[in-house]
Amino acid sequence: AQVDFAKVKDQPGIYAAPSTYYNAHINYVKRNYAAALEGFEKLKDDPAFGKVVPYYIAQVQFLQGHYDALLEYVQPLLSDPGSTKSQGDINRLAGEAYFRTGQYKEALPYLEKSLQRTGVERGDRYIAGYAYYKNEEYQKAITQFTAVVNNSADSLAQLSAYHMADCYLKMGNKNYARNAFKKAYDLGNDPTVTEDALFNYAKLAYELSF
Repeated sequence: AQVDFAKVKDQPGIYAAPSTYYNAHINYVKRNYAAALEGFEKLKDDPAFGKVVPYYIAQVQFLQGHYDALLEYVQPLLSDPGSTKSQGDINRLAGEAYFRTGQYKEALPYLEKSLQRTGVERGDRYIAGYAYYKNEEYQKAITQFTAVVNNSADSLAQLSAYHMADCYLKMGNKNYARNAFKKAYDLGNDPTVTEDALFNYAKLAYELSF
């Protein structure tokens, strides 16, 4: 398919734009990000694809680790709700770009908007929870971490339980913290987290006279 699209995309006519899009999308799927970005950028002003490609452009910049370029690119998109069909996903990318560079305060407004979209994944909730945690908004962090832990037993659930326990400690609720540390210990995915969770559980159990 890509061979045929490549023959059409640079020719005049009604099939040039869709061929450019599908060729770029195939490159995107194949992780040929530079070639994909070149194709998507050609369609920024196209009436049919202009509101579709911004998400892919932002996604490619994110996957390449070009966080500053991503944040610069998405600002005008996010200030104009009609500029793209993927506002929620672009907010997620912006929030995670700030998150990955340790700018947790800057990340939160974008992450909060991304949480309003349908189908929020557990990994996104963990990132939002950790950003709340780093900003000392512990109750909001607990809400997100709880959603990650529920009915799950992977390493993400263990980390969420561990951070949730520390949130409860910061809020002065030692008994809830004790239970959360026990949950992190029981999940047992990461040996370091498991050991530290067991120590904190035992310490709190002693302090609370269990």
